[in-house]
Amino acid sequence: NACCPVHPLKRDYYRRAAEVSGIPLPLFCSSDGQSPYKLVNSDKLQGALNYTFLYPDPVAQLG
Repeated sequence: NACCPVHPLKRDYYRRAAEVSGIPLPLFCSSDGQSPYKLVNSDKLQGALNYTFLYPDPVAQLG
């Protein structure tokens, strides 16, 4: 499995996707930002395989 180097919050990604699509913004539960979550890091993949992502930032690809 792999992930892009830029890892936006789901909230940010889905809000931008809704804006670009012209649909209502999704609602998310408010959070203090302290909720534990896991980030997958692609540094080893990029280093070991000299890998370059075609789309390193998923939010930027939305337009």
